[in-house]
Amino acid sequence: IMDLIDYTFSQRNLTNFVKHKFVVPIKQSNKSSKHFAKTPTPIIDTKIYIPQQKDSLFWCFYILKHGYFNYEMEITNKYFTIESEQKFAYINKLKNVKAQLKINKIKPFSLIEDDLSSGGCISIKTFFALCVAENINIIMVHGRKIYALVLDDNKPINIVHKNSQSGVHHIELDNSLDRINQYYNNYYNVEGFDSSLKSMATYKLSELKELCEKLNITLTDNIKYTKKDIYALLVQNF
Repeated sequence: IMDLIDYTFSQRNLTNFVKHKFVVPIKQSNKSSKHFAKTPTPIIDTKIYIPQQKDSLFWCFYILKHGYFNYEMEITNKYFTIESEQKFAYINKLKNVKAQLKINKIKPFSLIEDDLSSGGCISIKTFFALCVAENINIIMVHGRKIYALVLDDNKPINIVHKNSQSGVHHIELDNSLDRINQYYNNYYNVEGFDSSLKSMATYKLSELKELCEKLNITLTDNIKYTKKDIYALLVQNF
């Protein structure tokens, strides 16, 4: 019997299945072989998970809180009702953690409240407020920038991405320590939620060059850059 546990219709097995099954098609070649059907089976990328609802960031939070099994098997066509109910419920819940929100530079509360009650897509700041309420560790990756919130060292750090072109958010399934360190070491860690640069005078030349590396801005080897030159490049690409 023990040998059959991995094949039973249990919640554990269903959770593992849906967590890794989400289809992200990779573009197929138009060439076809006479030995195969004209429509090839899509290649599956199991490294990311993309919620299908419009407010993808809210549903990334929902999945991190309630799990893939709940999202896949229990939401079905009730997502609009659940989304509305959950957002209004969190307005009251967040009032109880205002102190924690302030410590993590998530303010003013009135903006978070308006965001949840508007019926539109939530902002990154509101997403982090929800993570504070549920004690969820998170790294948000946007381009070459990261926003990090680590509330509990004993819990895993989750990784959520924002697609710079479509604005759609997805969960990265590889949240290993090596992957986390890769983002910390090679991407620009935004302090708070202010993604603007500080004044040029606050940076050393070496710090500006390091910022260029983290934001993937190439400096030509045979050009002698001044602080002003590099700062101008950073402003254009920030």
